[in-house]
Amino acid sequence: MVQKVLTAKRNISFFKIKTKNTGSLRDILLYINSLVWDDMYTSKSFDDERVFLRDLKEKDGFVFWVMSWMRMNGIPKKGKMWDKNLTDIWLKFDEWITETTHFLYSPSREILLIEYNHYWPRFWTLEWHLNDRANNNAEWWIDEVELQPILNYEILEKIDDLKEIKSFTFSIPKTHIGNFPKEDNSIFSAFFNSYQFWDTWEITVTLKAEKRSRKPILQNADELKNELEKIWYEIWKNFNEFKVRALSKSENKVKVYDFLQDKFKTEITVVKLWKSREIDEDDIFNKMKDSFNTNKDELHKLTQYE
Repeated sequence: MVQKVLTAKRNISFFKIKTKNTGSLRDILLYINSLVWDDMYTSKSFDDERVFLRDLKEKDGFVFWVMSWMRMNGIPKKGKMWDKNLTDIWLKFDEWITETTHFLYSPSREILLIEYNHYWPRFWTLEWHLNDRANNNAEWWIDEVELQPILNYEILEKIDDLKEIKSFTFSIPKTHIGNFPKEDNSIFSAFFNSYQFWDTWEITVTLKAEKRSRKPILQNADELKNELEKIWYEIWKNFNEFKVRALSKSENKVKVYDFLQDKFKTEITVVKLWKSREIDEDDIFNKMKDSFNTNKDELHKLTQYE
């Protein structure tokens, strides 16, 4: 009997790479790949979680890598057919539960394609790991490696179109709230400064008017617009959701503005491995490469590469 091929959908996001040193991302990746033992990891949560990179292949002008996130906590239970009892999954002291995210790097364009993995790790994990590991090299000092989302159009045009704010919803992982300075006097500061009181990994807040009320929660959107203009990149970098329902100046109607929708991204179908969340690495490499080549003209226009 022919075994059915299992597939999964994967969103691919595109990023510009900015480094504030003389080296390239290629140099940084090669250095990190040379690290061994504990030096290869970035650790968090008292060593209960670790991140590392693994190189796979270089072909046709592309470099293909995998970012792995290992954890020794939050391990699920194991079940058995016709048995209602659950048992622990026992791992050895040097064994971890691991999730992977694949990324494709074009050195000629300094563009990175990153797979979205719902179960982690995300693009900010890669940015954090690159900065943490590369700055341990005594031979150089990297001020910052920054992954900037490539956008479909100018974000300021969308912000400027806001008139009366009816409601807005934002969602942010608790670990990312600390990325905003506590002394910040923005409209978000009171919320960010009290996040430690919630025992949850992600916090979602919706602000809206009373039920059946037609009044906007913010008559003049200028204050919110000013804040968005100052922190729009941080929103993309840290938030999982950021939606504003507002009266449009240009269309004179109420509409929802999704401020995380402007990332340039594509969707691909990839082959899954049997009984696993893992996917076929050769297949996703080829699909990501095809996605880049199919959209290279649009990427050229959006990033203004010469």
